[in-house]
Amino acid sequence: MHFSSKIKKFCEGMNVYEHLLEDEKAIHIPFALSFTVTITTINGQLKAFLMDLANKECQEIPDIDFDHVTDIRNIMSQKLKHDMAALDDMTIMEHLKALFGEHLDKKPSEIHDFIYDNTLLMTDLLKKVHKGLKHADSALFGKYVSRRISEGNWDDVKDAYSEWKQHQSDFSLELLLEKQEQELNRYLEKGIMRFEKTPSNQKMKKVDYDYHTELLDCDFKDTDEYKKTYTKFMCFATRHEGMLTIDYKKYGKYIFVNYKRFSESQKVAVFELCVILSLIHQDILGFIKEDKHLPAELASEKAMYYWERLQKSHFVDNHYMLCADVSKKQAMYIADLFAEKLKLKVKWKFFEELWNIKNLAQEKWKMHQTGILPTRYKDIYCIFKE
Repeated sequence: MHFSSKIKKFCEGMNVYEHLLEDEKAIHIPFALSFTVTITTINGQLKAFLMDLANKECQEIPDIDFDHVTDIRNIMSQKLKHDMAALDDMTIMEHLKALFGEHLDKKPSEIHDFIYDNTLLMTDLLKKVHKGLKHADSALFGKYVSRRISEGNWDDVKDAYSEWKQHQSDFSLELLLEKQEQELNRYLEKGIMRFEKTPSNQKMKKVDYDYHTELLDCDFKDTDEYKKTYTKFMCFATRHEGMLTIDYKKYGKYIFVNYKRFSESQKVAVFELCVILSLIHQDILGFIKEDKHLPAELASEKAMYYWERLQKSHFVDNHYMLCADVSKKQAMYIADLFAEKLKLKVKWKFFEELWNIKNLAQEKWKMHQTGILPTRYKDIYCIFKE
């Protein structure tokens, strides 16, 4: 390899190093060793090049950005310096023995076979994981949607919604409910429900289709196919006082199982829908909050301390309503501990009315019968722990 290519690869290697896992010493040290070999080779080639140049000979015209590669600040990784300093308690040989142990005595071909066999094992295990998740309870998938949303960049969606709000002279709850249905229509038209099974006639009769279509633009084309699509979506959502709430658990499993089958634009759209509905949701709650206040029993100074902790842990939003991925069992566990801390004589009533859910007492009875605690029960317990 010519030295200009080696220099490019060396710089690329430094850039790759910046993105290595923080806790993998087994990667850091081999990278550092490879850098020592590469930079030594490069410098040997450069010295030979200068000698040839002095003799008016030239094996290669370097294809490199000299301004870039002659400034060490553009090359050296600060992470490398930090990681090597953190490992300075032992020599490289001591680290290699500690990290690789018996593998140091193996031949390179044996190392290859070891890697191959274990990579094959990994692929088999991943097949079992994938199959297991396809048949897993939908309750496991709530965090999947939340995580994908938190890791994504939705600035375009947020900016477009913010711009829409600025152009509304009469911003109202009715306008928001209309916007909600129009956005839902826009995303359903992208075909994001095409892998959900066809709904029964009974489901299509029960769904609130007329409410949805009455809020759409006058040029909306009403078809049986679109009604099926809307009915499919409502298998993953509920509506209360006009406001849509997606069940992230069911919706998350649908996305996970079918993700590979979606088009590239649909892979984005399935999450964008959640983002835009969440933005509208927050504004709707702002209007509802004006008419719906916390009952005095849940608004004491002590209660507000716990509400704040629940908000920080993403169990409730800024309006004290349950977040989309909070299950009924989790709501019961929260209400139970909350009521105990506030010494409420009536344990369930206030929470059931606030969150518009029923039968929390029966939910606690089920938990005692099965012995199965809700997910994140330790997090909830810590919130109410003195």
